[in-house]
Amino acid sequence: MPDDDRSFDNAVIGESADVNDCGMHVDGDAFVAPSGCTMPTICVLTNVPVREKDMVFTNLYWTPNSVAPWGLLGGLPLIFSYMVGREICSITFGLHPTIRRRKIFFTILKLIASMSLLAGSVCLAATDSRSSLIEPAMWGFFILFLVSVVLIFVGNKPLRVVKYQAGMFWIKGFSQEYLDSLEI
Repeated sequence: MPDDDRSFDNAVIGESADVNDCGMHVDGDAFVAPSGCTMPTICVLTNVPVREKDMVFTNLYWTPNSVAPWGLLGGLPLIFSYMVGREICSITFGLHPTIRRRKIFFTILKLIASMSLLAGSVCLAATDSRSSLIEPAMWGFFILFLVSVVLIFVGNKPLRVVKYQAGMFWIKGFSQEYLDSLEI
């Protein structure tokens, strides 16, 4: 991870490389870079300096639109085509501790809601009541449980890849102030 006194150019691509040789640039509200970048020690959302221990390493995934039709053949072909067709962008970026704590808190809330919906569905299925509302309520809880499981994995990362072309990733989610402060 970069030291505070290193420039952005050195932090991203190495000591002797030139940013323009690598093709990195800002394209509107997206940062264009190859996989393996280490961003400066500044929060990507608030543009506030962060400590080195607040740097987050993550893999961002981009999947081509050609994967979607495989879903018509079923879940297994869709999963296989997703795993084969996706591109992985490894990136290290700064995230302010309060934002990171908030994201963890909301993920825990999503897990609790999901478990509660499953427990409610099971309890309604096991009840001895003969009310006509029990079965629709049970299915409603179960459907909400399935939706909540999907939502556990959505929106957890502040950055996302929106385009991939010739080894370069278009990454969105940076604040405009952060993008403006990059010296590239």
